[in-house]
Amino acid sequence: MAVREIALLTVDVAAAADFEATFPEAIEILIASPGCRSAAVTAALDSPGTYVLEAVWEHLDDHVVAFVASPAAARLAAGFGRHFVEAPVVIHVAA
Repeated sequence: MAVREIALLTVDVAAAADFEATFPEAIEILIASPGCRSAAVTAALDSPGTYVLEAVWEHLDDHVVAFVASPAAARLAAGFGRHFVEAPVVIHVAA
């Protein structure tokens, strides 16, 4: 069963432009990861500095086991995750 990852991301409003500049690389890293079918990041319209990342994975373990332990996750954290002002809130639902 495919799984949709939904992550609520919060960044410093002053760093929003820098954060948004990381989107193409972040999406590329996710899409290149085994089991990732798609990924997108969108900005909240009514909450500056708030974003939603949605990724579809073949299986839950593709994200929470394989990806989390991969060098790709470390690259994502270094470029994309360094902007977070608090830990993302992540849930998984059926895709």
